[in-house]
Amino acid sequence: SQQEEATNREPEPTAVVASTSLPEPATGTWPEYSAREFLRAHGIPVVPGILATSEQEAVSAARTLGFPVALKVQAREIAHKSDIGGVLLHVASDDEVQRGFQTIMHNAGARVASAAIDGILVSPMRPAGLEMLVGIIRDPLWGQVLAVGLGGIWAEVLKDTSVRVLPIRRDDIEQMLSELHGAPLLQGTRGQPSVNSELLVDTIFRIAQVAQGVQDRLEVLEINPLLLHGSNVEALDVLMAWTDAKANSRHTPD
Repeated sequence: SQQEEATNREPEPTAVVASTSLPEPATGTWPEYSAREFLRAHGIPVVPGILATSEQEAVSAARTLGFPVALKVQAREIAHKSDIGGVLLHVASDDEVQRGFQTIMHNAGARVASAAIDGILVSPMRPAGLEMLVGIIRDPLWGQVLAVGLGGIWAEVLKDTSVRVLPIRRDDIEQMLSELHGAPLLQGTRGQPSVNSELLVDTIFRIAQVAQGVQDRLEVLEINPLLLHGSNVEALDVLMAWTDAKANSRHTPD
């Protein structure tokens, strides 16, 4: 019957995706606000953020988004912002935002030219939840590879990840999540609520789709953490890096 055919039909792989619109220039490592906006424009849930280029703009942004906020320096040349004192969390007042802006700009200015700093990204703090890592790299042999695991501070410690070569299907993602040692956390343990598994799978699937749409140019896409809180799924920290199109074309066979 038609109903049986629909039930037995293979789910759509991530390779079946409309071309992803890619702004130029897509080279090097993007500042986070650019990466966040790119993902948001392609349907990935991302924490709101406002780029501020002055103390006054930062205070205004914090008031708009609601205290407490996080402050993060934005510059192409600074990929690991925390390492240079470029991140402040739980900033709770106008005065703290002003002082935080000054501190971060001072710290960043000691590492890169002030002209290379785009500003400071202001975002609302989020309640604690389960933090996941979703990463995609381009392997020279296998092509795009997706890694999913426990994220946040646990990513380096536990190294609890599951890996697949793209393209994949939604049921592959479900299998990846079930392989994690931390899988019981997704079901809710010790009084914690279970996460919205369907939305989590859909979000990871969409991230893979977006990556597949720009696979010729994308070098790295890392979301850490992808925060799971109750029924919500939201990317809090994003890293995207691109290959040089000219270098790419030189290695393309005729």
